[in-house]
Amino acid sequence: MIVAFIVFGILAQAVAWHLVRSGRLRIWTAAGWVFIVLGVGCVLSGQVELWGSVRPWGAVGAGLASALVLFGLTQLFLGVALRSPRFMRDSGRLYGERGKYPLAVAILVASLVAAGEELFWRGIVRDALFEQTGTWGSEGIALLGYIACSAVAGSAPMVVAAIVGGTVWSLLAIWSGGVAASIVCHASWTGLMIVFPPNGVLAEGNRGR
Repeated sequence: MIVAFIVFGILAQAVAWHLVRSGRLRIWTAAGWVFIVLGVGCVLSGQVELWGSVRPWGAVGAGLASALVLFGLTQLFLGVALRSPRFMRDSGRLYGERGKYPLAVAILVASLVAAGEELFWRGIVRDALFEQTGTWGSEGIALLGYIACSAVAGSAPMVVAAIVGGTVWSLLAIWSGGVAASIVCHASWTGLMIVFPPNGVLAEGNRGR
């Protein structure tokens, strides 16, 4: 049953991101439907280790601290990367959709999507592979799958976020043995990026509409 759910989840993501790349579906719409549904399925499965060996306050604290560091590094990186027309265009498309929703709704949806991603990749997928491949092997395979699925969307900032952010979230999962720290970090970082988007990307997104 879990294997079937994982296969369904991977196919759903691949199809959704393909529709995004072809212009038939918006990024936020695709992510919202796919990852909220997958996140609920992961929770209902009862197969996800939430806290691991770390106390709740430790997982939350580590997640928040990691999110702040990741946000700072992201802003520094984007200061250079947004000089690329391709990266600016893709970032505008990604962040431009944020303006279609009230800020609170955008943060809520993005946080649920982040939680769904973590519950699926660092939760269900990692746990399913653990017995056969061990801690590092299971996290490594889950990370590669996450990056590969994200790449289908053809969005440069999404791929970079999957590589760098995915690595941070995987390391948090390895450290804690659960997925809570990764969820807190991913959701907090996403919220910060929505509230404080990179300079110029909202204007770029409005031009692209």
